Amino acid sequence: MFEVNDEFIDALTVLGISKKEALVFAYLTYKGGATAKEMISDLYIHQPQLYNILLSLERKGLIYVQNSKPKFYIPARLNIVLEKIDQEQTKRKHVILEQIKKLETNHRKSQGMMWMTKSTENVLNNCISVITSAKNELYVEIPNNYLQKLISYIIKVAESGVKTYLNIYPNVDEFLVNKLLESKVMEVKVHSLGHFFLVSADAEESVFMPRVMSLSTNPNIYSYVFRDSTMSLFFIHYYFEGWRTSRTVYRKAVTQSDFPMIFSAHRFATWEIMKAKEQGLRLKVKVDGVITRTGENVELFGYPNNVNISSEVINFELV
Repeated sequence: MFEVNDEFIDALTVLGISKKEALVFAYLTYKGGATAKEMISDLYIHQPQLYNILLSLERKGLIYVQNSKPKFYIPARLNIVLEKIDQEQTKRKHVILEQIKKLETNHRKSQGMMWMTKSTENVLNNCISVITSAKNELYVEIPNNYLQKLISYIIKVAESGVKTYLNIYPNVDEFLVNKLLESKVMEVKVHSLGHFFLVSADAEESVFMPRVMSLSTNPNIYSYVFRDSTMSLFFIHYYFEGWRTSRTVYRKAVTQSDFPMIFSAHRFATWEIMKAKEQGLRLKVKVDGVITRTGENVELFGYPNNVNISSEVINFELV
């Protein structure tokens, strides 16, 4: 049975929502998402009232709707919610932060979710959410107009130790590059055409938008948000194809003290192994994987040799 304390519900009303709306939002946060039928059953809210509540929460940007059958309602990420809270409400914001963390246990990384968002503001909010959630790797391919709005968030996660790779299109803004040079972003490239708009964190969640739309001045643009590791790895696969053929703007020097490095995307693990060998660094590598013939989990250790990065094959040998 779903239970939530009254203090948390009262704190959520700072967002300009009613107690009933706060209850529905807290429930969705706890579940990671739900259908209307599930909410009616668990919260004892009549159907007409529930649909009014869901419509209000969607208008306020606190939930997203996955247009499946039946429709699936997904709560906004924590940092988007907190940005909507008045800065003067520090004490209540702290209550929301602590309670949502408790409610999101084992649900925050829900797999297999996808939804579409419209408008430049919502695209940026989703990008900020993905960027600030990155703990290990961040892959970004964006035009200068979006980089200008997101650069502070990108730099901040890079400063926290996240390995950050940035591909800019269709050209380089020198002012922005100078800001990046002063940061810990690992490598910046530029491509005159660009392939697509992508922000992907930890090979777990991504924001994707067609290239043409990312360069459009139309405010009614849309993007797709994937909270799914399979799709994120799919995007990173094609991101890397563009990455290896793009022109390098700069790359931070890597030393032995920068290791160990951990990657979910084997293409960029191979990329860093190649770069380390070019610098004469001697690395020991551990690979966690699965033997495809048997399905057996395996750990391999060794020294990398014969690193191969081409359009056909991206791999290395372990000695």
